[in-house]
Amino acid sequence: MRDPGVWAGEGPWQGLLLAAAVLGSCLQPAPAQSHIALTPDPPPAPQVGGAVTLALQPPQSLAVCTWYRAAESVSSAEILTYVQDKGQRNGPSYTGRETGRPDCSLHITGLMLNDSSPYFLWMPTTGSKITVTLAVYEMLLQPKVISSNFTVVENRTLNLTCEAPPSTETLLWDRDGSVLVPGGRVELSTGNRTLTVPGVGRDDAGNYTCEVRNPINTVRSKGVIVTVIYGPVAAHITLTGPLHPLLGDNVTLTCAADSFPAPQFHWSHNGSDLVPALTSAVLSLVLRGAEQTGVFECHATNPHTGRRATTSVSIGLGPGLGQQAGSLSGGTIAGIIIGTLVGLGLLVFVFYYFWGQSKRHSKKPVQTGSRTPVAPHGPDVTRSGPLKEEEVSYSSVAFRAGGLQTPRPQGPAKADTTVYAEVKKK
Repeated sequence: MRDPGVWAGEGPWQGLLLAAAVLGSCLQPAPAQSHIALTPDPPPAPQVGGAVTLALQPPQSLAVCTWYRAAESVSSAEILTYVQDKGQRNGPSYTGRETGRPDCSLHITGLMLNDSSPYFLWMPTTGSKITVTLAVYEMLLQPKVISSNFTVVENRTLNLTCEAPPSTETLLWDRDGSVLVPGGRVELSTGNRTLTVPGVGRDDAGNYTCEVRNPINTVRSKGVIVTVIYGPVAAHITLTGPLHPLLGDNVTLTCAADSFPAPQFHWSHNGSDLVPALTSAVLSLVLRGAEQTGVFECHATNPHTGRRATTSVSIGLGPGLGQQAGSLSGGTIAGIIIGTLVGLGLLVFVFYYFWGQSKRHSKKPVQTGSRTPVAPHGPDVTRSGPLKEEEVSYSSVAFRAGGLQTPRPQGPAKADTTVYAEVKKK
């Protein structure tokens, strides 16, 4: 490496620069459209451990050129000065990895992140100055999304931060596959490192990632799930069974409400909590009396939001049962039913009893035979021949000294004055 103060066998380098400036006055000045091109090795961009060449474009023949690691010609930032046919003289900012070339280009090897800087080229023979910025990148590591709380109550604020590596050039936020951009309720900090969503809504829940990019590579973070707690809202009851059931019918009430997490439930009947308390979303009952009718209320509560929603349904007895069930208790109704059955049983018993008695009387044998004696004072009536049984009937008459009389119903006739006569129908 050359001595930073002089070239070998020559006087102080300042004199040579003056001579070069005089000689360069006869040369063409650098065109106004000149620029410095960066050629990385390997492409596509300068990266840690690689190399880069900073070259004047279009190429020119210049007697002297000086490179600085700064945005202007600061002596402490001089890397090197290159003079045609003399080579380079190294300055204070020289690290041993920089080389000047005859076309006035600067080649840097073993790139490091701190090589990222503005570079200034001064061409004293023409007075031209050109600045270029070198950015050295490294392979990006996977970023990470962090937050103080990934579970947010509705209408509060969501804050997410992306821990990105230093070589990040671009940072993007994504929710459920869609890129988020500033606007509406989405706010991004400078460089997009922090995402803020004030007044968060339930549609802001989802899978969030951040993605970092530079010319070398692109890496996405692992997803984080943001949960929004809300509700309950819009509670309602679904009834299974008749709205006006009959005694003995089954009725099922199911309560639901839009809430996350799922709400807690409790039930009340006609303004009083059910005893024992029911915390299920489903209430089932078998209607046994009027005391089970009325207004049933479902109360849904979310302890995380402190909100509550209430809904109700009215259950009444079916047609024809409302007045009866409203004035009689279940026990009274049961007693009436049992008494009615017992009364029906007694009626059936009496009916069969009298029907049996009448059947027995109809089965008595009919008396037939020869002549029946009559009173001594009456005519002698004799059977002139056999009679058919269905042609004979009997009549009871009473004879007294005064003549024929009909029997009195108050008492039976005396045995010694009563005879039977056989009368033949003609």
